[in-house]
This record gives sequence, C-alpha cells and structure tokens, in this order.
Amino acid sequence: MMKLQQLLQSKREDILAVALRHGAFNVRVFGSVARGVVDESSDIDLLVDDDLQKISPWLAGDALDGFARYARL
Repeated sequence: MMKLQQLLQSKREDILAVALRHGAFNVRVFGSVARGVVDESSDIDLLVDDDLQKISPWLAGDALDGFARYARL
C-alpha cells in the first residue's frame, strides 16, 4: 500500500489543480503527515487560502471530499 507521503507527492499536481479550480491557492500540508508521524489512522490535512471572488461553494465539502475518495483508489 502506498504511504501517505508518497500518495501526497504523486497526487500533488491533481491537488493543486482541484484547489485552483475552486478558488483556492497556497495549499499547505499540516498534521501528522507534515510532522512525519503517520500511523494507520492518519489522513492528509490540507490548509488553503482562498480568493473570495473566485471560491466555489463546494470547496470545503464536495470538491475535497471527492478528491479524498479519488486519492484512496
């Protein structure tokens, strides 16, 4: 199974594209993955800035939840 750090790196461009499409930018990783203390219950936590003129109403919910499901494949 792919480690979360490897998954994050392999999906980096996809994550940035989804964020940009929904008005988000400056994507940062925080939490256990950023600290390098991942265990079986860890997930990938992302912090983003958003452009209030461009933000999609689905950014916080559907867009990122959809990506999370896609990333688990």
